[in-house]
Amino acid sequence: MRSLIIGNGIAGVSVARLLREKNQDIEIEIITRENVPYYSRINLIEFLAGTIPQEKLFVFPEKWYADRNIKLHYGRTVVAIDPQARVVTLDNDEVLSFDQLVIASGSVPFRPPIPHIDLLGVFALRSLDDAIVIRSYAAMGAKRAFVLGGGLLGIEAANSLKQLGLDVTVVEPAGRLLAKQLDNEGAAILASILEERGLNLILGIGVQAFCGTEKIEEVQLSDGRTLPADLVLLSTGVRPDLSCLAGSGIQTDKGIVVDDRMQSNYSGIYAVGDVAQWNEPIWGIVPAALNQAAVAAANIAGELKKYSGITPANTLKVMGVDLAVYGEAQNQHNDCEHVRWQDSRNKSYAKIVLKDQCVIGAIVIGNKKMQTILSKMVETRQRMSREEAINFIDEQIGAKIPS
Repeated sequence: MRSLIIGNGIAGVSVARLLREKNQDIEIEIITRENVPYYSRINLIEFLAGTIPQEKLFVFPEKWYADRNIKLHYGRTVVAIDPQARVVTLDNDEVLSFDQLVIASGSVPFRPPIPHIDLLGVFALRSLDDAIVIRSYAAMGAKRAFVLGGGLLGIEAANSLKQLGLDVTVVEPAGRLLAKQLDNEGAAILASILEERGLNLILGIGVQAFCGTEKIEEVQLSDGRTLPADLVLLSTGVRPDLSCLAGSGIQTDKGIVVDDRMQSNYSGIYAVGDVAQWNEPIWGIVPAALNQAAVAAANIAGELKKYSGITPANTLKVMGVDLAVYGEAQNQHNDCEHVRWQDSRNKSYAKIVLKDQCVIGAIVIGNKKMQTILSKMVETRQRMSREEAINFIDEQIGAKIPS
């Protein structure tokens, strides 16, 4: 029996690892467009900043694959999948057969339709090669950097560029940072912290065009301002990489549509990670990839395991910021109650979201102990009334909040 895995990121390599633990005889092969073994994409931010060396990125060296009899096809891209013939075709015309196929091709950066976005010096950060090129370019005399996008990765990347010695401005067309995770109050606290620590913020204004002859020289904003720039980093979101699916008949929507077993509309063809679309948004976070990989590996091995979703959690720990968002923190439905507390002076904030007297979401800035407790409350949907939520925050912060 032969299992092919497209993608050597956290989702793909986790399927391979778990499948080998369950079955010592199955053939496992991984196809990766990169030329290196598995590394932590999360730690690319630290590598970009120069705080860890390249070798520290690698989680599984080549020996790890060899010891587990897992074959890697380096530097190869899948150009076609034939579900009926049970084969995939690579970009070197090699044809590989499979009994089971796991598509873990991940995602690609979204490049917004901004004029002159292809100028030299405009980058996106998704891979080790990207980080190496950005670091090299920054070292060639760059002084002013712009990060387009004020999400989690944008803020982390901005901090990395600042650590390289650049003057960094974050441009976020939405009116606040972390627009998908934070409310107005929490975003205002975060913005205040980041500005105090030396990041420039432009909120509620987009980029009209990038300007320069061959390389980036200026950023033209939608309010008419034109600002000098030596480097631009795009952090405008990602899209599932569906490039290998053309003509395959594998059902897609925003991603590859899968059932509770992470199986597509073709038996024996699975999708996990950033490319998989289950009965929820495509989270694009590590916990979802790990859970989905476990389900796919179990079903390939002949077990019956179903995916039931995750409770989303996002954290930000850069520039002295200690921020966490859990569950449905943005739920604005009329049947939800929001209990808030904030201390703008000390840059602290907490919000608990209740529905049917259960904790379904939370935001915490500046209180690590409260983060740990609320994480468990959200995950278990702990029962809690509004009065109990107020009392809980009172106990944690040692002060009274208005009821």
